[in-house]
Amino acid sequence: MAEEVQTAAKLVTRLREAEKLAKEGKVAEAKAVLKEVVKEAREKNLEKSLSHLILRVKAVLRRKTQQ
Repeated sequence: MAEEVQTAAKLVTRLREAEKLAKEGKVAEAKAVLKEVVKEAREKNLEKSLSHLILRVKAVLRRKTQQ
């Protein structure tokens, strides 16, 4: 249980990092981080729990690529 929480915390931190990168305009780097996080979240069955943050990062990326 503690390991799951620790992994989730690490993934949340990386998602926030991806969101920050996207807002700064570093779209390619943000997409790479997002892809890694989603892959790891799927492996650990945490994708559903992190879906809100994942969608938030995707929305920021979408806005940046449309500009």
